[in-house]
Amino acid sequence: AKLEKGTIDTADAALIGAEALANGLSMISDLVGKNVASAVEENSVLYDEKSAALKTSLENDEISQEEFNIKSEELEKQKLAKEKKLKTNAFKKQQALDISSAIISTALAAIKAYTSVVGIPVTGPILAPIVAAAAVAAGAIQIGAIKKQKPKFKDGGFVQGSGTGTSDSIDAMLSNGEFVINAQS
Repeated sequence: AKLEKGTIDTADAALIGAEALANGLSMISDLVGKNVASAVEENSVLYDEKSAALKTSLENDEISQEEFNIKSEELEKQKLAKEKKLKTNAFKKQQALDISSAIISTALAAIKAYTSVVGIPVTGPILAPIVAAAAVAAGAIQIGAIKKQKPKFKDGGFVQGSGTGTSDSIDAMLSNGEFVINAQS
């Protein structure tokens, strides 16, 4: 009985610590989301300023319409590439936070499963590790699903990556009714 009491006290302490970690990760996750939104807004403002300066150059006859069109298109590509990079980096940070959170949740679930069963007379000490292992297995499945996630471009935008304009080297997740335009169009 003394061992069981000590196990439960240790489990309670572990639960408190893990819940504090989970709360801390949640706050960090919120900050990452706010940070990326701010960075994307700053990027947009910066490129809007560059676009306005380019338009002023056109209006002052400092550049031709053809130069304006070429530079505007390049500027838009740069803006979208920077935005994609910001969002991809934020996605990777969020994914790491989600994995960390899933690990903590898995530990919490395993501890709770173990402590809820271990006190049952006769069968509890036998079943406790089994239910804890089941919780760990469920957590491993959740972590695997998080690792498989890829960033999505639901708002559209210019895509850059490995390969050529026709190599089909970049994976894409599409929805019903969406369409893709190739690089030559």
